[in-house]
This record gives sequence, C-alpha cells and structure tokens, in this order.
Amino acid sequence: MLEENEIPEESWGGFRDTWYLGRVPLAEAREVLAYERKVLGRLDSACDSQVEFELMAYALEWGETDDLPPPLLRRFNEEGLGDLIRDPDDFSPLGGLEIGVAGLVHALSATGCVTAASCRWHGETSWSDCPAVFFAAPAQRVETLAELIQARGCGLRESRGLLVIEAASIADLHSLAELIFEEIGGFQTG
Repeated sequence: MLEENEIPEESWGGFRDTWYLGRVPLAEAREVLAYERKVLGRLDSACDSQVEFELMAYALEWGETDDLPPPLLRRFNEEGLGDLIRDPDDFSPLGGLEIGVAGLVHALSATGCVTAASCRWHGETSWSDCPAVFFAAPAQRVETLAELIQARGCGLRESRGLLVIEAASIADLHSLAELIFEEIGGFQTG
C-alpha cells in the first residue's frame, strides 16, 4: 500500500485516463451504489444484447442519447432510463466511472483502499477480458476483502504491482460491493 503522497494523479499501474479518487465518504459511496443498483435493474430488463447494453449504459453514464438508434432510444425512454439521467452539468452520477464497476470502486475507496483502474468489459474492444477493478489496500483490509470476494464468486489476483478483483459479470462485482457495505464494520480500523 502506497502512502497518499506517493499515489500519482494519473497513470498509476501503467493505466491511462485515470484519476485519484482518494477516500470517498461513506454516504457518497452508498449513493453511487444505490444509483448503480437502480440502473442495472432497468438496463437488465431493457437490453437484449451486449451492444444494446453498451449503448444504453454509455447514454446513462454521460447523459447523451444522440448515439442511440431511434428504436433503442424509444425503448430507453419506455423503460424509464431517460429519467435516470442526471443534471448535464454534473460530471456523472457515478463519478465518471462505468456502470457495473462504479459501485465497487466507491465501496473500496470508502473502506480505505486505493483504486487504480476499472473496466466493466466491453467485448472485443475492451482492455480487460472480464469485469475488473485494480486497487491497493493495507494487509488487514485484503484479508477481510478476500473472504468477501470468495463469498461472491469473484477472483483476487495480483497484476501490474496491484491487486485486481475479477468477476464473470458486473452483477457479481455489484453484489460484492453490496456485501462490502453489509460488512463495513470489518473495515473499521479506528
């Protein structure tokens, strides 16, 4: 685990287009997780394919529906997804992160872990071959996290000098984030 003054603002672990979140307040992390839960439920019922999911998720993440084909835009609005778009002046209701990993990134950050990069997996164009979150954490948090990660069927390994949580789906990562909040007391160190 690096000291806070040792964490670079960008490119930690060799990743591009990243930024340091710092210690996210617990209330903010819970808000992100609740929003993500709502969005994932609606996207699940609205999408028939990964391509549709990616297009609709992007529209929600950035508040831009211009790239949605007319039939998909109609379904987007019929499913009430348009109602979930926040104020266009707001950076993003997910802190600029992707749906499916934002909740876990915020949960980890709220518990004293430092995240470096995340990816929900975008098919063949993705830099990660599965949904993943790269992070660093003190040893006692890793021990607690390892049990929760295993309980949700996710994996934990080392890569690029960091720890990485991987999952078969973003639903698994979201479930892990929910479990972290249920067990938040295990992360309190005083």
